Amino acid sequence: MLKVDLGILIALLLTDGSVSKNNYSYSIELTGKSVELHNLFKEKLGRLFCINRFVETCDSRHKEIKRTIVRNKSVAEQLLSYTSYRTKQFDNGEFPNSKIPDFIFKLSDIEVSKVLQAMFSCDGSISLWTVWNKR
Repeated sequence: MLKVDLGILIALLLTDGSVSKNNYSYSIELTGKSVELHNLFKEKLGRLFCINRFVETCDSRHKEIKRTIVRNKSVAEQLLSYTSYRTKQFDNGEFPNSKIPDFIFKLSDIEVSKVLQAMFSCDGSISLWTVWNKR
């Protein structure tokens, strides 16, 4: 069960979150409008790492956008050992090597679907519809 929880947490961080190290400060953060996703983020951090203290703020320009932040060096380093959460291009034009960790591909189909559900809940969805064509 813990592997799927870790997969869900990583999915949230790869899409609407970040894990970063600035000088001596480590930050684990989820940003978005969905209260449910923020609750899921806090639940997974609590279950996996016994974290129950979070800093919650709102964007100064867009009050509906919420940030949930944890500052914890050991948890951040463990999460960074799985992948890079950076998505912005580097100054030299290259993009970071961010990937889905290998252990997720070893989960059962049901567990992988839970990870994908969290990922698509943050950054899009799959849409299916009938397309009528004259042919």
